[in-house]
Amino acid sequence: SEIKDPDRFKESFKQLLSDRTNMYEEVVKCKDIFDTAAEESCTDLIKTRLGCQSTCPSCGSKCDNTEINHTKHYSTRHLASAFYGWKVRDTKKPLLWLCYQLWLTASIYIGETKFHPKKKYYAERAPEWLDDLEQKSKTGDLYDDSKPPREQRQAWMAVRHALVKRYSTFGMEDLENYDENLYPAIESVSADFEPKWDYNQS
Repeated sequence: SEIKDPDRFKESFKQLLSDRTNMYEEVVKCKDIFDTAAEESCTDLIKTRLGCQSTCPSCGSKCDNTEINHTKHYSTRHLASAFYGWKVRDTKKPLLWLCYQLWLTASIYIGETKFHPKKKYYAERAPEWLDDLEQKSKTGDLYDDSKPPREQRQAWMAVRHALVKRYSTFGMEDLENYDENLYPAIESVSADFEPKWDYNQS
């Protein structure tokens, strides 16, 4: 068969090639847009599921704020600071009160730098936690006390040998005795205790 108008055929063919190239470029552009959107969506979903990875500098409690890109951290429950390795400066004994207890009367030392009261440390070094602890210093569990909740005192007695050994490299020493009215005589795991994790899921 014969092409009746070769010039027109050439132009039409060139236009088809050009359209094909343009279509391919649009597909690539759309793919990039979809890839970026999918990646951002997955990242946001993972962040929401995992939650914020920040921890309180005094007790190690994980932030409970689920908002993406938040600037203020909070934790529903804070722990006695000894669980995170904090000790009383002069005695090197475990610091068995909550981050927000003794908020305006106790000091925090970082090396030789003294922050008094404790609130000053958070204002200068961890302002993203300040609002949470400031609020809890007025309304949190046992805010006007100097001992952690009962279940934390029991937990401390159950793991203290292992934690004191772990933090002994930072100078922590165990108390010679505990007030049995506050700290029940519980058999503690050994100082050499190592948790065993089972990574198999059924």
